[in-house]
Amino acid sequence: MEHSQISTLTCFYDSYSFLWEDYKKLFNKYWLLNTHNVVVGETKLFKADNFDFITPGLLRDDFGKDLWGERMLCGLEKIKTPYVFTMLIDYYFVHDITQDFIEEQIEFLELNNGNKVMIDVHTPRAYRFETSVHPYYKFDKYSDYQTSLMPAIWKTDWLKSVIKSEDTPWTFEVDGTARMKGQDNKVYLNMREVPIMYNVIRKAKYIQETSGPIKWTEFKEKENLGDYSKYLESDIRNWE
Repeated sequence: MEHSQISTLTCFYDSYSFLWEDYKKLFNKYWLLNTHNVVVGETKLFKADNFDFITPGLLRDDFGKDLWGERMLCGLEKIKTPYVFTMLIDYYFVHDITQDFIEEQIEFLELNNGNKVMIDVHTPRAYRFETSVHPYYKFDKYSDYQTSLMPAIWKTDWLKSVIKSEDTPWTFEVDGTARMKGQDNKVYLNMREVPIMYNVIRKAKYIQETSGPIKWTEFKEKENLGDYSKYLESDIRNWE
């Protein structure tokens, strides 16, 4: 039986379709919950027993701007649970995400009437906090990146309320936060010692060698991942 409190929503772009098989493999290996899993993309449709693909098309406004937000809202209409775990297609899980861990986050949100708990390591330049009881840190009402698309559990209705049709993933993180600054948004960070995922693609051009808990070359070999070099400007780039 699918989990009654949480579903998952993955944001997918046609141009990143070469990541799908490895994303699916690692999701199925490390996401240890039975959930309704929605993937919202553009036009490319993939078949997978435990994923519900939503392909609203290449939505653009009158000026040709990508309507990512409209596609996400279409995907959220498929979510019937009170909470949703969000991911991007270029975020790969690196270790087990257990039912106990996810339910602990939901319990925390319910106890604190929270709207979102992001699961990440601390990035001092991006986040400002007003209170903390480790590992949970409450975002200051004027903090940047309260709508960050790092892996997070959101109240489904609240996520619907803060996404606008004209948002792109990048403007949502900045403008989405700007729209809500100055009020208590009840957004939290669960600060991890190491990240739960590897952010594979950087700036849509290359793979960062150190963008997760282990080096990409080691991760790729360990998980027998594909060769993405023909799709990218550079397969591997070290931190400068």
